[in-house]
Amino acid sequence: MFSSIWYKHSKPPRQSAERVDPEIVHHEFKMHLMNYLSVLQDMHANINDLSEEIQETQRRKRDLRAEVYEIRKKHGEVGTQLSSLRQSYSDSKYNHEQFIKNADQLRILKERTKGEGQNTIDLHSVVELQVAAVNKLVNPVSGIYSKLRMINNQLENRRN
Repeated sequence: MFSSIWYKHSKPPRQSAERVDPEIVHHEFKMHLMNYLSVLQDMHANINDLSEEIQETQRRKRDLRAEVYEIRKKHGEVGTQLSSLRQSYSDSKYNHEQFIKNADQLRILKERTKGEGQNTIDLHSVVELQVAAVNKLVNPVSGIYSKLRMINNQLENRRN
């Protein structure tokens, strides 16, 4: 195909009566061959450079993935610690509230015992005592009502 295109666009080479010197042909062939070898060496060097860059990029990618893994691991640990601290705070707050309620009940009881000689009952103190008694049953953390609801739910789940 190339030869047909060559004939269409250029003149055919002239036939010369002179004989071609083999030394010149050999020298030109050698120069072309050296030129092509130089081009191949450049291409080989470029390929090696690209290969090294790819390896370096892959190494950096592995390192970054390891860093991301470590950060996520630390993030999980911090989340666990935070959850533990929140639970501890919630427990402390609940214990403090219970302590305050018990102190109030003791104060009310003390006032009632002092006032027994006078036979006066403060309606507010009676309500406080009844609320404290009901709170022991309905308290969402430690009350009997919440535990009974949980047991009922578990029984319902077993039935189904």
